[in-house]
Amino acid sequence: MNKLFFHISFLALFLFLSSNVFADSSLTSISFWDISESSLVQKTGRLNGKKKLNKVRFKFLSNSKTTVFDKIALVNAMGWDSNSKVKNSEIFLSKLKKEYLNFVRKYRKQLLKAQPISQPINLNKIKLDENGNIIRNKKNDKHFIQGVFYESVYDFDYKYVAVESLLTPEDIVRAYSDYRGFGFSENYIVYLYLLAMDNYWDVSFVSEVLVKLNNEELLYNLTLEIDEKGIFHTDVTEVFDFIKMLVSTQFMSLSKGIKCEIFEEFNSLSYRTRLNSCFSNLSIRKSLSKSYDYLKIYSGKCDRIFYDTDSYCNRKVIYAKQNQEVRICHNPIFIYGNLNVYDQSNNEVFKFIIDGGDCVYLDVSTYPIGSYRIQMINTETDPKTPYNLELIIY
Repeated sequence: MNKLFFHISFLALFLFLSSNVFADSSLTSISFWDISESSLVQKTGRLNGKKKLNKVRFKFLSNSKTTVFDKIALVNAMGWDSNSKVKNSEIFLSKLKKEYLNFVRKYRKQLLKAQPISQPINLNKIKLDENGNIIRNKKNDKHFIQGVFYESVYDFDYKYVAVESLLTPEDIVRAYSDYRGFGFSENYIVYLYLLAMDNYWDVSFVSEVLVKLNNEELLYNLTLEIDEKGIFHTDVTEVFDFIKMLVSTQFMSLSKGIKCEIFEEFNSLSYRTRLNSCFSNLSIRKSLSKSYDYLKIYSGKCDRIFYDTDSYCNRKVIYAKQNQEVRICHNPIFIYGNLNVYDQSNNEVFKFIIDGGDCVYLDVSTYPIGSYRIQMINTETDPKTPYNLELIIY
């Protein structure tokens, strides 16, 4: 009962204090940085106030060995502060641009000093392959840059544009990522998340950009992992969906106040999966659970509560009021079996035989406030598949 009392008190307090403009928000109130096992993320998150993007943190964000979840966890850990003048998104772009500029200057200078290809070659100092082509020593030949051969500085300039032509944040992130040879999607997500945290009272621009980003553009040059079932999984895609949800719910809360649509936006992510597969990133799953703990307050404005069995791996709790209709849906899973609801004394209060229909309807208007156990079993699978849910009526 203590757990239930806490949930009920929290929901009641929030609904009492909330209005169309409130201090809490998806971006500022959902802390998931503590899920990360990175010592830097943990250390940063424990500090008070908004933290500036310094050299150590930038190196962490731009390191190809840092997981994309740890990157957004660090952004989350750096936090926000309404009184802070620090703009980490601007610092991030400035550092990307500076590093790219140094790269271009260094290697243009190297190519300008390289021996022209048309210059006579000392045959005594070269080796030829079986086709008669010159075998070049990458270590000593100035025409090689990061393992790629450039005949002249003009070839280099064709691939790496001048810094002055980088007009948009996306241009800067893409140019930097191209020179590094990885990570446009990761770097762009980090930038957009930093920008949203810097301007959490007005995320309209970031929200618009995220909506326009389709998967083909986002997954540019990404290597997709395919599991034994032939299902695609990418951490970047799942992180993108998660950040998009945070920004979208933030935008909706600022523009609409406490509305059911905000919970529906979250709920659509909690079961929206790639080819009917769960989120493969365990850290994202845990982050979704933390997000639900905050965003469930908006579900109180809904006429009905939908729970999709497809989201079972990401969420196993349903909150509902007595005046709400609860629907437990399992399309496209198509469960055949039983659904039973038990009260706190383990008494059966509802029983339903599922024959493949889309949803089971629960009339909770007669359920006393409290916690209930839902046990659903798909008897057509081998072995039988159990789904154990918690229903909290508040």
